Amino acid sequence: MEELLVDNPIDVGPNARALDVLVAIYRSPRMPLHTRMRAAIAALPFETPKLQATAIVPMGLDLKSKLERAIMRSNAVRLLPAQPEAEPAQSFKRRF
Repeated sequence: MEELLVDNPIDVGPNARALDVLVAIYRSPRMPLHTRMRAAIAALPFETPKLQATAIVPMGLDLKSKLERAIMRSNAVRLLPAQPEAEPAQSFKRRF
């Protein structure tokens, strides 16, 4: 039993959480650098928040009403008729 306590390269208690162990590993100068780097990479998502895009939907209407209004707006779009292609300039025709 004493072997386990003496052999412990990081100082964490028996009630330490996983993040506590990772933090102790990457802060310990006794650990190899590659081990410290892997522990820091694993702990990073739990120490700093991740930036994400969020949509804010104003309250007041339910989803069905919002979708119906969006469909009505898209149906009201006026399409422009296609324009006939213009004839190329005379100078352009002579070169080729």
